[in-house]
Amino acid sequence: VYAGGVSGQSNSNTTGCDNSGSVIIEEFKASSTSSVAIEAKFYVAGIIGYSNGTITGSNNAGTIRARGVYAYSGGVAGYNAGTLSQCSNIGNIMAITTSTGSGEYSYGYSGGIAGYSTNSIFNSVYAEGDIETRAINVGGIVGQYVTTSVTIVCIEDVISKVNINAYTDVVGGLVGLLNIPMDIIDPDKQT
Repeated sequence: VYAGGVSGQSNSNTTGCDNSGSVIIEEFKASSTSSVAIEAKFYVAGIIGYSNGTITGSNNAGTIRARGVYAYSGGVAGYNAGTLSQCSNIGNIMAITTSTGSGEYSYGYSGGIAGYSTNSIFNSVYAEGDIETRAINVGGIVGQYVTTSVTIVCIEDVISKVNINAYTDVVGGLVGLLNIPMDIIDPDKQT
């Protein structure tokens, strides 16, 4: 499920978009009498829920709320595989991952700018507000940042004034979890 204040999903460039409305996604149940949630992935953000493009000069002031088995939530992008430049979020984020039905909690990613990013660039971004979450990885700028190349790691000129209230053990002021394969960091330690 893709939900954004501007667009749920985008594979192109987004420039100069602002959102001040709330974006709220709640989990689906198998039936009205069931307590088992359907295991859907929720990509929720103030600008683009799932982005494979560039987002420039876009700002969110709305509240983001995601509740589901798998939740990717961010002020600008829930999932990002592109460039985020000159963007800001001053909205609050609430992301709750729920039980898969087997009693185990699933996963989620929450960040002031992006919930989850892969091979992305963050340049001149600003985040403030509150993040309240049960997500697995939480950061003031990005919850989890994954890269396949050190040359792609680019987080520069970022400011986070986010207050994080998280029920997890992976929390960072800027990045919750930075995931760089060991063979990239040290070529002598190939697996």
